[in-house]
Amino acid sequence: MYYKYDIRNGIIYDWMKFLIPVIIAVIGCLSFNSSIVLSERYGLLDRNADYIDLLLFIFKGEKPFSPLNNDDFKFPFMWLIIQLSLSFIIGKYPFSEIYDNHGAIVLIKGKSRKKWIISKFMWLYAVCIIYYFLIYIVTAVFSLCCRYTFDFVVHTSDSYIYLCSFEEINGLILIKLLLLPITASIAFSSLQTVIALIFQPVYGFVCVLCLCGLSIFTNSIFFLGNCSILIRNEIFCISDISTNNGLILLFAVCVISFIISIIYFDRCDILHRGDD
Repeated sequence: MYYKYDIRNGIIYDWMKFLIPVIIAVIGCLSFNSSIVLSERYGLLDRNADYIDLLLFIFKGEKPFSPLNNDDFKFPFMWLIIQLSLSFIIGKYPFSEIYDNHGAIVLIKGKSRKKWIISKFMWLYAVCIIYYFLIYIVTAVFSLCCRYTFDFVVHTSDSYIYLCSFEEINGLILIKLLLLPITASIAFSSLQTVIALIFQPVYGFVCVLCLCGLSIFTNSIFFLGNCSILIRNEIFCISDISTNNGLILLFAVCVISFIISIIYFDRCDILHRGDD
């Protein structure tokens, strides 16, 4: 009962929110293509662009701030917009309908708090997957229109446009690398949800905002955001942020947030929370 309700009300009836990742992807595609055209004009491009190059361009972020070399610091607007837009979408629905008449009736009819909170997490996972899936689709269509290759390999290059290593990246290493952004977003969303459940939704959003801010100016894996800023991964630079460690940490945050949410919601006083 809860799952159908959340899919219908939180996704199908509220489909317009998914225009956000489409717009973000279009902006990223146009920015990437503009850089490609400019590099070709000045002879700075040493190979053709690939679909994976476009994805990495959108998700790469920027290098961390360094007081000793602050002139090279660039603010990662694209990365931050991707994270905060999804955080806004996630924070808008789950708890907005707990205390209204219709939402309360659905909760009572289902007769299970655990199923209710599990359904909200299933909705959360679905939203994150759809969000990134739309980015992948838009970038794929754009790549076809611009005749980018689809080798699914990160080739070496000396061009500043491409995010690449000293050797080709493909197979399982590439798959795990591309899983980092969506896994980080799911971890952010899970943490945001448990904080919103215990306190208030606005605190959940503030927590994500603070973690993103700390991730921008530091290079610690424990701020979560750095796991999804691909340019800081040990594959591309000297760093303590590895793909495997990042995935393990993010998965642990998801599991712990899920367990705490189930335990807390099963014991909390809903009517008292409603009065607050």
